[in-house]
Amino acid sequence: MSPRALSVSVSADGGGTPSSQKKKKVVVSEKKSDPSSSLKKKKQSSSKKDGDSSAAPETLLTFEGIDDEGVPTAAAPLRPSEKKRKRKEAAAQAEVQKARQSKASQVIYVGHLPHGFYEKELQGFFSQFGTVSRVKVSRSKKTGASKHYAFVEFEHGGIADIAASAMHGYLLFERLLEVRALSPSEVHPDTFKGADKKFRAIPWSTVAAKRQNRERTEQQEADRRKRYEQRNKRRMDSISAAGISYELKQPASKKSKK
Repeated sequence: MSPRALSVSVSADGGGTPSSQKKKKVVVSEKKSDPSSSLKKKKQSSSKKDGDSSAAPETLLTFEGIDDEGVPTAAAPLRPSEKKRKRKEAAAQAEVQKARQSKASQVIYVGHLPHGFYEKELQGFFSQFGTVSRVKVSRSKKTGASKHYAFVEFEHGGIADIAASAMHGYLLFERLLEVRALSPSEVHPDTFKGADKKFRAIPWSTVAAKRQNRERTEQQEADRRKRYEQRNKRRMDSISAAGISYELKQPASKKSKK
């Protein structure tokens, strides 16, 4: 680093003012110690003495005092290069913050869901924190009933952490919700598979009735009758072992389709 020379000029206002009440004005300028700068400094000082109005004005800074080494105690204003560096640092911090938000969690896991709290209810409930993009309630493949846990995805990153911290342990319809934010590595690619489709309840009672009342062949009816007699025999044996006298009437056989 090249050496620098610090020049300080002090002027006192008011000739008859006591020294204890003098307010000092200090002009600070940092320049490289080369012969050309010293010549310019001499020319400027001589032009000030002659009262030359064409000389470039200097910035006057008011300080309370000077330390033992002759340096002003107050901080000097930032140079243009210093301001530029500060702006670059602020822009870099903004980029880092933006990258963190883009990698922030967008998905939350919601457990211990009460009965009747499904996709539509979750969409409306968690929209108070931000825009909800997708909701997936885990359901049984056989019955379609809810497994009482779901996944909620927000449009913007960082909202999942806020929602998880606010709703974890929340009492909802006599159930304490278990809510936690999932990192991007924890979210399976098929987590929201079928989330864009509306769930339709399967009428299992109608399906069972049609299966029971369907028409069967003679062989199917004979096999069905045989299974029924085997089950009935085991049932009657257990009743007799209990010391109960009971006679079960045999149902009439259904006419089979030829």
